[in-house]
Amino acid sequence: MNKVIRYLALNIKRAVKFLPAMLLFTLISGGCAILLLSAMLSSDSIEKQNLKIGVVGDIGETFLNVGVETVQKFDSSRYYVSFLDFSTEEKAIDELKKGNLEGYVVIPEGFTDSLSTDEVKHISYVSANTPDSITPMLTKELVNIISEFVLESRKGISAVQYAADIYGVETDSYDLHMTYINSVLSRDSASQTKETGIGNGLGFSTYCLISFLIILMLLWGIVSGAFAIKEDMALPRVMKARGINEASQIFGEYISFVMITVINLAIVLLALSFSSFALSHEAIETPMVAFITAIKLLPCVCLIASMQIFIYELCRNRVSAFLAQLLCSLTLCYICGCFYPLNSLPSIFRTLAPFLPCGLAFDYAAEVFLDEVNIFSLAALTVYSLAFLIVCIGCRKHRMGRDKI
Repeated sequence: MNKVIRYLALNIKRAVKFLPAMLLFTLISGGCAILLLSAMLSSDSIEKQNLKIGVVGDIGETFLNVGVETVQKFDSSRYYVSFLDFSTEEKAIDELKKGNLEGYVVIPEGFTDSLSTDEVKHISYVSANTPDSITPMLTKELVNIISEFVLESRKGISAVQYAADIYGVETDSYDLHMTYINSVLSRDSASQTKETGIGNGLGFSTYCLISFLIILMLLWGIVSGAFAIKEDMALPRVMKARGINEASQIFGEYISFVMITVINLAIVLLALSFSSFALSHEAIETPMVAFITAIKLLPCVCLIASMQIFIYELCRNRVSAFLAQLLCSLTLCYICGCFYPLNSLPSIFRTLAPFLPCGLAFDYAAEVFLDEVNIFSLAALTVYSLAFLIVCIGCRKHRMGRDKI
């Protein structure tokens, strides 16, 4: 027993030597993540998310101009759709080719005057041919809705003015138009928007934080990979000859691996507890709570560490080990929704994710941050971790019996 404890202590000393490199990597990765989030949440990037529709044609001081200006100034759709005026169609085509527009509308000369006649001129809508995107379809439908709105509104207001003239009722054209437009554009009071989150009931910032933590855990295993890689079985044979069997060796290396990962995780969460992230996340609102959260995430660390020990045990040199870890990490992160939310990925990924190690770790981490930890999730992580370790012990025995000194 004393030999096993001494072997564990030796592995811990070896593992601690990798802490500075892991912390430096965390600092660099955190800086890159902050820059990326800042770019995503900047006002310029949010503005670019609006649908931009060009308008070609002189609408002047017409009913159509009043309608467009009203939508842009008073309606909630101004946050999602922007109308840009172009003097010529050539300029609109040029912007469309550059990708600055979703499409443009060509308003023929005399369109507004034709609304009061039987022969209404047609508005033309031009968009790029992007069959894989739903945006042009939605934009086209939006233009059709606006066209119908303008046509029917003009007919309705003209009918009211005609009836008022017959019965000798004085009406103000501008007041009549604004009353009608305000009644139509007051639809916000008739609907309510609810957001269920990106996935697992998470908000955007929480989703990004959990994804970042899962990716960091995987990358820490690569940074400290030299600790777990066994290019030959000379040392494990010596340890076994001194009374430390394969299972004791694996668990000694595994516990050390888990320990340095938990230390790094605790440092990251403690640092975040002093940032603005703490204001919107109860799981890291204070340093003490952040430390407790790091302890709660221990099952995630155990699962990811056991998976990485298993991958390293299968590889016989550092190059193949690092490549295997990198490919497995990238693949699992993509399939399990660490790069993109699962609801934006193919259905086969949504089916597989809950049964893969990273998917289980992500779901459990989400439960920790939402304070809704499920005993079944904890059991699944424990079973996976033990399964990886048992297979690792079998691999170590197989390699020690096969490789020759």
